[in-house]
Amino acid sequence: MTAHTAAGQDKTATLPIEVRENLSPRGTLDCGTSRPAQVDAVLRCSAAGLDPDGRIMSRRWVVPELGLDAKGGWTLKVTVPTPPPQVTVQLHMTDNSGTTEVLTQTVPLQPAP
Repeated sequence: MTAHTAAGQDKTATLPIEVRENLSPRGTLDCGTSRPAQVDAVLRCSAAGLDPDGRIMSRRWVVPELGLDAKGGWTLKVTVPTPPPQVTVQLHMTDNSGTTEVLTQTVPLQPAP
């Protein structure tokens, strides 16, 4: 780095620069408290996450079989009047550098025969 002083001199200094690779967010997803049923099943999930080198800025829950795609917090609760046999739950976590990690879990919504 070179700086020009008020006296007209140039001063040069060398500084070390460390460049780190952006780390993805990490987390866990648990839909174990869901309640399967033939009618009015309850899909209930909770998650926890962190970003080792920053902050998680957004969370988006996606359940394609239910047409659900919504921003949200760390929990999801949905009553499903006519449930499919199972659904795939995804939690998209995006950090302050724009990196997204997707947690996925398959959840049965109808009782086992």
